[in-house]
Amino acid sequence: MAWGKVSSVNGSGGSSVTTGTISTANTFQEFLIYTTAFVDGNLKFNDSGSATEYARRYAPNGGTSVTNNINLQGVEFLYQLAPAFIHGFIANVGTDDKLFVFETCETNNTTGNQTLNRMQIADKWAKTNLIEKMDITKTGTTFSSDENFTVLGSNTTPAGAVSLTVQDGAIYHETDTNKAYVLSSNTWTEL
Repeated sequence: MAWGKVSSVNGSGGSSVTTGTISTANTFQEFLIYTTAFVDGNLKFNDSGSATEYARRYAPNGGTSVTNNINLQGVEFLYQLAPAFIHGFIANVGTDDKLFVFETCETNNTTGNQTLNRMQIADKWAKTNLIEKMDITKTGTTFSSDENFTVLGSNTTPAGAVSLTVQDGAIYHETDTNKAYVLSSNTWTEL
């Protein structure tokens, strides 16, 4: 399984950022979000955000897990401070609800406080549709060009991937075992 960049979008002054089309072949997705001013962020999939589709459980600052929040209109991040960094994984398996785990950290702007605010989040999107698009919005502020939303996906062919052809007669020296092998008719044989 090869991982590669599926989408990377910088802010452009609007209150939301969209990844564009994401290949449904990406069974597993990883995403990274960096924002300089994040207030009540909300992540939605495939333009879908009715009040019964999303559920969340979270633990702030290493504390006890907070009771399930259900009937949400998107994956909510609840931040009031910034800058913030969000890192998450998604299981995008067809015919199953979509499951997510996120870790977040943000600046703690309390005077004299040098610690970070952090949160572990587990989410579910109660739809069996494959994720083809992600939108993130924030309330009251806009995404600047310094902010980024990047999605990585499994089962991709990286843009720089090059196939390798090894010719018969090639010799490979394994330095860990100090053994040498020769390729003949697609078979490696120890010398």
